[in-house]
Amino acid sequence: MKITQIKPFALLLFCSTPAMAADISIDFTATIKESTCSMKISGGAGTDSHQILTIGSNGAVGLDQIINGTATADFKITATNCSTGTSKISTKITGTASGSNAKLLISQTGTSTTSNIGAAFSRKNNTSQQFTLNADGQIIWTKDEIANGLELTTALAETTAGKGTTGDFNATATFSFSYE
Repeated sequence: MKITQIKPFALLLFCSTPAMAADISIDFTATIKESTCSMKISGGAGTDSHQILTIGSNGAVGLDQIINGTATADFKITATNCSTGTSKISTKITGTASGSNAKLLISQTGTSTTSNIGAAFSRKNNTSQQFTLNADGQIIWTKDEIANGLELTTALAETTAGKGTTGDFNATATFSFSYE
């Protein structure tokens, strides 16, 4: 242990100072987040952030088109004004999923007259790989998609084979985005 002698005058000077200095350590913890991208949707009618997709000729679709997979509509989500270094975008689609198939968005109660019909989402270039609703990390954008947009397709399908009925179909899907 090191002992340091302080002359009495100096000690008196330190003791008579009304505000004594002290060492204080402060640790700061922060998460620095980059700004996110601006997301725009196109392909239907509406604004950059809210689109209505019409499936079929003027919205008319036959049950045969639903069964054979031709009741589709294409749309595109584009990421703009992303922070430098954005290397990953993942997308989650949420909505009311069919009890028999978590990949089918079902119509909203009270606004639709169809039954056993749902809408599936997939990449436009890979319609056989449909996304599961309400699941994180379902769509991971490629570098090309980050640069040029994510092209998607929605297709009407029967939730239970042979049980679909025609009528008005109205459903809302919400797309949420995470960035890295």
